[in-house]
Amino acid sequence: NGQDVKGKSAQDVQLLLDQTPGVISMLIERCVRVDVTLLKLSGPEVPLGLTLRPKHGFLVVDDILPGCPAGKPTIGSICRGDRLVWAEGASVGRRSLSDVSGDLARSTGEVRLVFERAGFE
Repeated sequence: NGQDVKGKSAQDVQLLLDQTPGVISMLIERCVRVDVTLLKLSGPEVPLGLTLRPKHGFLVVDDILPGCPAGKPTIGSICRGDRLVWAEGASVGRRSLSDVSGDLARSTGEVRLVFERAGFE
């Protein structure tokens, strides 16, 4: 309601909403960004622990392998259907799965991936 709620408790925000007369316009963030850093040792034979597939022009998470640290249910975990939007410091955009997979296969050490979760669909 025109106020920053960062740092406020849920009770404070609820009180603020309760005291607001009339219609409250709410901006709902339709996408949640999930920023994941995975440790990858070397070479294409070392998997990141997840598989991607093309869907509607995006690369989406198809499967999360057991033991993948990014798949554990915590804040910052990823789930099936999340779209890969950023990989290794570059926007994925409409690049092909083979291009992105090739880049990830060549990288070593920590691999930073940013996923986008489509909301309320």
